[in-house]
Amino acid sequence: MRLLLIVILGAALASNARAASEDGPECFSKFTKFNVCEKAREAQAGLAATLPMKLNANITMSTAIVQGPRVIITAIWNIDKSEFDARLQANNMTVADLTLKMDVATKNSVCSLGLMAAFVRLGGQVQYLYRTLDGSIVLSPVVAAC
Repeated sequence: MRLLLIVILGAALASNARAASEDGPECFSKFTKFNVCEKAREAQAGLAATLPMKLNANITMSTAIVQGPRVIITAIWNIDKSEFDARLQANNMTVADLTLKMDVATKNSVCSLGLMAAFVRLGGQVQYLYRTLDGSIVLSPVVAAC
């Protein structure tokens, strides 16, 4: 059992080292040559270990993945797509209106967290995929600047 654990841990470390050595130019800060893809992988691994995480009565953070310098977080709204559409209509709001509001709210949230703001300022990105219970992605704001 102990040998298996050592082999698995060694493979994971080798995989991460290989990933870092294969990172492209989009992974390196133009000013500091800091590898933001490596930090994105570290942030994703730390966050993924805490998921799923209930944020409030309506939203659960479910997954976190990495794509280059971008950490992509999926948040599930506790409604289906038809209820989402009905709520928009009831509030006299379009998807474009909600997109603008959520873009601002997401940027304010990410940029108010010291470590996340620093990650973004070095060239990293944070994206949220807001998904309904029936699997529809209804919003996908990206924070690429703080």
